[in-house]
Amino acid sequence: MNPNLREAFDAKFYLETYADVAASGMDPWEHYVQYGRAEGRVGSAGELSAKEAESFDADFYLASNPDVAAAAVDPYEHYVLFGKAEGRKGTREQPVTEGSENPEKQRAAQSGVADFDPDFYLEAAPDVAASGMSALDHYLLYGRAEGRASHPLDVASQWRGDRFGSARPKVIVVSHDASRTGAPVVALNICQQLSARADVIAILLADGPLTEEFRQVCCETLVLTEPEMRHAVVLTRLVRDIRARVTVDHAIVNSTESRMMVKPLADHGMRVLFLVHEYVSYMHSRTSTDEAINHASVVVMSSQPVLEDAINDETRKALERAVLLRQGKSVIPQGGAESSESASRLRGGIDERKGAPDTVDHVKTLLNSIMPRPRLVLGAGTVQFRKGVDLFFAAGAALRRHAPDDNTLFVWVGHDSESDLSYTACLTMQMRALERAGGHAHLFGATSRLEELYELADVFFLSSRMDPLPNVAIDAMTVGLPVLCFEGAGGIAEVLADSTHADASIAPFSDVAEVARRLDALAREPELRKNISVENRRIARNAFDMNAYVERLVSLLWAETLTTI
Repeated sequence: MNPNLREAFDAKFYLETYADVAASGMDPWEHYVQYGRAEGRVGSAGELSAKEAESFDADFYLASNPDVAAAAVDPYEHYVLFGKAEGRKGTREQPVTEGSENPEKQRAAQSGVADFDPDFYLEAAPDVAASGMSALDHYLLYGRAEGRASHPLDVASQWRGDRFGSARPKVIVVSHDASRTGAPVVALNICQQLSARADVIAILLADGPLTEEFRQVCCETLVLTEPEMRHAVVLTRLVRDIRARVTVDHAIVNSTESRMMVKPLADHGMRVLFLVHEYVSYMHSRTSTDEAINHASVVVMSSQPVLEDAINDETRKALERAVLLRQGKSVIPQGGAESSESASRLRGGIDERKGAPDTVDHVKTLLNSIMPRPRLVLGAGTVQFRKGVDLFFAAGAALRRHAPDDNTLFVWVGHDSESDLSYTACLTMQMRALERAGGHAHLFGATSRLEELYELADVFFLSSRMDPLPNVAIDAMTVGLPVLCFEGAGGIAEVLADSTHADASIAPFSDVAEVARRLDALAREPELRKNISVENRRIARNAFDMNAYVERLVSLLWAETLTTI
């Protein structure tokens, strides 16, 4: 491959132009080489200009613009420098029969894509516009398969407009989805707290089981109905449409998964708080996250390790003004589980039903079926390598070796249909091996009844390798559970490091043998467990106060005009 091609490639331009690539998490250069070039995508602004030049009709331009012809200047140079911005056409438009509907829209309806918007499509896909190809033809042949956005969000169809208070300030809160998971739960709690003093407009970048809760709390809740809508043009139009309906100058963008909303909000002159709960280094698109950090008015980091991880040459200056602020204890929304499936399938200790409504009942049954009744060590979260689910069950095996007569049930809650199958297969082997050695291990689906599990548990083991400040650990500390974690693995270890029982709560990084020793000590020393329980409740009250968290966000939002709220 020509090395000049790599040198000319502009990753930032590529990700900004093709939101589907940015959302995929794939390296932009790899996508361009493997797919983009063949699909007719452009790798830089220069390449786009070259494609525009190919479709430019110089004779038509001079005939249509006698002032340009009289000036005796290069027609394409004039078009690029002035004409395009002035709205002059570089190619001859196809005539449309007077009084008829746009023929592209007519054909779109006949092709089964009635909501296709050809003007929007060409605005969102400048490479297609430059190619001269029909917008609809490109979408049907390539764009739909590529995941390109075909129409903007229909704000009017979702806008209620009857819940605003004229004198109250307005705030936009963005959540990457409405799932019953960490960041969306935090976003919902922020909305609940803010709604007492402001009119809140929620933007959900995907639907989910918490959507109705957002609608109950917020004056408006706008949901992006398709993943392709996470496109800069869609989001820019969305912000513009909101501001055409109501005056709003402040926004909170929750989580790096919502990073694509920061720039459109900032470009409309809004003060934007960007809440970063995650390690940026494990984000699929570091470039777009860095861009969001640089466009935000204030970046709020959940812990010191998260801040340190986000600093690089691109973000160093912006992060000099970053604010360290731990999120508060969230109220876990009650209600049905995340799946309506009615049948549970248990295989190798795994409940494969996503959002199993009776996960708690399964655990209760297990506790009552093992004699004598075992101690329960609980883990929770998405089943992925970063969460250290393998370390969770490895600690169970290590405990079996350390204390052969130990009677402990290890239960992880959070398996779903999206879990990595190869990783899950390895976990299944671990659980079976532990069962053969006389231990007890199970992996269950997500549940909305986590509070009940905390009441049943004796210890919460946060086995994560990288986990900024997980809600499940905050919740466990709040109810007084002993929490074990790894040193250097995230914000919980940072919080527990100053406790009087730090040695009993924090093990060397990924050292499951040391975790086993600490679990054994907790089983043999009831007084130690009691003291840790009391201290964890105290720490949680002081460190994870949602009211204080939102108060601080409010002070950051209205830093210059605090009296308005």
